[in-house]
Amino acid sequence: MRELLISITLVSLITSLSLAVMPEGSLKKYVKLACALVFLAFAVSNFTHGGIENMTLPKIEIEDKTDEFNKAVVEKTKEITEKNVRDAVKKKFAIPENDIEVRVELWQGQDGLVISGVAIRIYGIKNTVKVTDVKKYVSGLLDCEVTAESAE
Repeated sequence: MRELLISITLVSLITSLSLAVMPEGSLKKYVKLACALVFLAFAVSNFTHGGIENMTLPKIEIEDKTDEFNKAVVEKTKEITEKNVRDAVKKKFAIPENDIEVRVELWQGQDGLVISGVAIRIYGIKNTVKVTDVKKYVSGLLDCEVTAESAE
């Protein structure tokens, strides 16, 4: 590594001195090109003659966060699905949001996450909404097992 730094310094010094004494014109362009080629030749020769083997690179360890990422995706998908089902039932049957509880069960299939079941609990709807209507509606929205119950 020390030889590479010395080579770079010498080539830079020679280039600077030769460009300082050269008059302006096309000859100066050729001197710049020649100095750049000499610099490149020094750099390549140092790397190919044992220079690169002596260099050590820092070790980078990558932690596998796949499980944590998958859990976060499942939780976020579950949260969004529960909110969407709750909003759909709330809108369709005019039920206050606080009176609807939705739990979604997800299953990891080959094609990704699959909704395996939905459990709905509705509070305070004794005579206004039939639970079977809610169950039928949600079953039509999602192709999965749906359970719905009324809780007082």
